[in-house]
This record gives sequence, structure tokens and C-alpha cells, in this order.
Amino acid sequence: MCTYHPNDIRYPVLPDALFHPPIKTNNSNIQYVITRFNFIYFRLQMGKQSTFSEKDRKYLNKIKEDPVRYPEYLKRERMRYQRKKEKKQVKLIKDLTTREKRQKRKQWRIAQRRHRNKVGEDRPTNCF
Repeated sequence: MCTYHPNDIRYPVLPDALFHPPIKTNNSNIQYVITRFNFIYFRLQMGKQSTFSEKDRKYLNKIKEDPVRYPEYLKRERMRYQRKKEKKQVKLIKDLTTREKRQKRKQWRIAQRRHRNKVGEDRPTNCF
């Protein structure tokens, strides 16, 4: 049980089930999941956003809703991609070996298929 003063707002009241001894295993993923869960639960109790990616998602959605800022954002992203291409941080398809090209194109086909299935679910089924 927490020994903090009950009126101290700096420390949220957490259930005892969250405070368990560390697991001794070779698989560190289990420990990571438990630690991550505790971190997210703690942040939720404090009234903060649970993850940093949520902040990014929220910020990007806010930009997408703004008709002035969104084209500027897209322009900045295109410029960023062009700079990466110039610095050779992005591999172009023409620079790949034949084996890497096959793998990359296979990934593209799978992604395209996944996207088409996702978009197809949103479409009404009675289109004749």
C-alpha cells in the first residue's frame, strides 16, 4: 500500500495490483509491457495524455482540419523528403539490387491490397 499522505495530490492513488515484483525471465518484453502499462496508468491518473504519439496525432489532426496550415505542412514534408533524397538517407528504387527491388515491390503490393480492402469496407455495398 502507498504510504503517502492521502491528501497529497502529487501522488495518485494506484491500486496495489500494479505494484508487483519484477519478473525474472529471459524475455524482457514482459517486463517492458508491465512497466509501460504502469507508466500509462500513472499518466492517466494524473490527468495527462497517455503517450507522446497521442500528442503528435492530436497535433496532426488539428493541422489537417485547418485549410491554411495543412497545405503548408504538406509542402514542408515534401521539402524534408527532398533533402533526405539529396543526402542519400532515402534509398530510391533505382539504387536497390534486384532482390531488394522484388522485396520492396512485394511490400508495396501487400500494402496496396490492405489499403484497397480497407477502403472497400467503407464503400456502400449496393453500388450497381
